[in-house]
Amino acid sequence: MSVEVILVHPSGGLVSPALLGELRRERGADPLAAPASFVLPDHDPPTAKDLQADIELALETLSNRWDNVKDGLSEMDTARRRERWQLFLLRELGFEPHFQRGGLAVGAEHFAITHLGWDDDEATAILLTVEDLDVKPGGRRRAPHDELQAYLNASETHRWGIAMSPTRLRIVRDFHHRRTRGYVEWELDAIFEARSYPDFLSLYRLAHASRFIRDDDGLEPLERIYQRSLDAGVSIGRKLQPQVKRALETIANGVATPDLINQLADPGRAREFHRELLVLLYRILFLLFAERRGLLPNSGVYAESYAVSGCASSLLGATTPLNRAGATCGKA
Repeated sequence: MSVEVILVHPSGGLVSPALLGELRRERGADPLAAPASFVLPDHDPPTAKDLQADIELALETLSNRWDNVKDGLSEMDTARRRERWQLFLLRELGFEPHFQRGGLAVGAEHFAITHLGWDDDEATAILLTVEDLDVKPGGRRRAPHDELQAYLNASETHRWGIAMSPTRLRIVRDFHHRRTRGYVEWELDAIFEARSYPDFLSLYRLAHASRFIRDDDGLEPLERIYQRSLDAGVSIGRKLQPQVKRALETIANGVATPDLINQLADPGRAREFHRELLVLLYRILFLLFAERRGLLPNSGVYAESYAVSGCASSLLGATTPLNRAGATCGKA
């Protein structure tokens, strides 16, 4: 039984996994899959047939270009690497990148933003680098992702941007969380090695230049997607309310004793008990969230002895390495 490897990764809730899944489908029903949404200035929207042909040609063109440049990228100087690969890819996505000598400034602070998406001060902010997007290179104060993030957070002009290394492309938004990074990332090298049409389809539909152009209401298509993702989160939260109620009842029944039941006849004691149950449940949910996002160790003593998700996996009968943690939790 083969397992599909997905080469696009969301972080921080900018775009919901459900939407990304829809954008990977050839006949996706999302408005971003509609040909009419691929509108660039001074261009007519493509027909459905033309759009499909454009996407298929772009995938083939970029895959062939990757085959030709991948072995020599590390030996190229900055200008040649950008022109032969990074700028080439951006042009296939509808951009007309304009180099920003000296970067961009907000007040007295300068940021190492290398390009704008086209010839306009409000065009997409783009940071091209050869470095790992999350690693601070020697002599710099911030990693490439953090540099773009800091600029977007400070800027009143730009809300969305692109950070790109030779093998990774990220869409980044104005985002003020300290511990979690907000982005959608594509593994470019793997996509073009495998000629992965579903993953490239999501890249083309989500990172095309038309997604960064504001409408008459001042909102980019990406911003509307972000708002939809937030609304979906609220909707999921409402659907979870009956499950929270059931979880509270389950925990309460599990700890109930005749003496405790007698004490709960007092309304004040009952309210206090309910509050304690909520605190316990939301602490468990917090730990599950943190473990899912990789904010807590996924190996070593914590994973083997304390991980909450390990206990859950064991109780559900999952055959995963986390069962070791579940078995330990069961003995606690």
